[in-house]
Amino acid sequence: MLKRQSLTARWRALTSKRVSSETNIANWIDIRQHLSGGVVRRFALSRCPGLSSALILGLGTFLFSLSGCGGLSTGTAPGYTITASALNPDSITAGSASKSVITVTPANGYKGSIRLSCDAFGGVPAPTCSFGTSPVVITGPEPVVSTMTITTSRSTPGGSYAILVTGKDAANGAPTGDPEVLMLTTAAVLQRVVVIFQENRSPDNLFHDPVLISRGADIASNGKNSHGQTIPLSPIDLGTSGSDPQNYDLSHSHSAFVSMYDGGKMDGADLIPCVPVINCRVHPDPQFMYVKPSDVQPYFDLAEQYTFGDRMFQTNQGPSFPAHQFIISGTSAPAATSNLFAAENPKLMQQAAGCIAPRTKRF
Repeated sequence: MLKRQSLTARWRALTSKRVSSETNIANWIDIRQHLSGGVVRRFALSRCPGLSSALILGLGTFLFSLSGCGGLSTGTAPGYTITASALNPDSITAGSASKSVITVTPANGYKGSIRLSCDAFGGVPAPTCSFGTSPVVITGPEPVVSTMTITTSRSTPGGSYAILVTGKDAANGAPTGDPEVLMLTTAAVLQRVVVIFQENRSPDNLFHDPVLISRGADIASNGKNSHGQTIPLSPIDLGTSGSDPQNYDLSHSHSAFVSMYDGGKMDGADLIPCVPVINCRVHPDPQFMYVKPSDVQPYFDLAEQYTFGDRMFQTNQGPSFPAHQFIISGTSAPAATSNLFAAENPKLMQQAAGCIAPRTKRF
């Protein structure tokens, strides 16, 4: 995190450079703000000979302050300064707010109306600011205060933000002295949790991703059948369309799981029933297939960017009805004290145990 002392020192070092008195500074000076992807912000300057032109800082944020023509020395001309108390708190969770007391102090008999403003740099969407009183009116020698509130939304990214506080009076005069820069740290919050269920698939079938495999994911490329033979897995389209459609279905029943599991040998995949038989015969080993990577690339993108449980397996050992009980309650037992679990679809609702919501239904 940049400390205010180092920012101020850099500002003074840069603004101590001068240009010749014959030089006319252009009406606009481009200041590039590196923190927001190189966005160029422009600040209006009157044409003033001899004014420092070294105003660009490469510190991850930028500062800007001018006192008007004649350099940055305050002299005895009327003017005002702006100071800000440290943000309270200076570290918040996205969606919360922080406050600072802004003090405007007149000098050398200054009087006038000053409109306060601030900018936040660091992420998108950036925090926003508001002032309890703005403009503030100076009518005498006493300082005037206003409370600045920095507000974040729940979508504000986590990270550090530089808050630049400044002001202008009716004559477009900026404050004298060093600029006020406050640092705010935000912690991001989860916007929503999305749970995607892909039924009737295993990691070996659905995540044959070369990137995950190259990173060490435990994805099988072959399997054993009940005869002890090693069968290589072959690619197939996801669903019933494409050049090699999966126009057949393997049994989802508990008994099929028991056959496949074979007491832990994991060699009974070829014993899982396949229907319709005429379509199953197109592939010599319809149980030993994996989905073509191009059909499930969005799944790969999520697994590669975040994390992937390559050795995670569902607790239930059967079809949709018990699987849905586990989604809702973490068990398919009818009661907390029961040692029985629903393992199959109810016999009277074989056609209504899976995804039975209307296709237009939204939740």
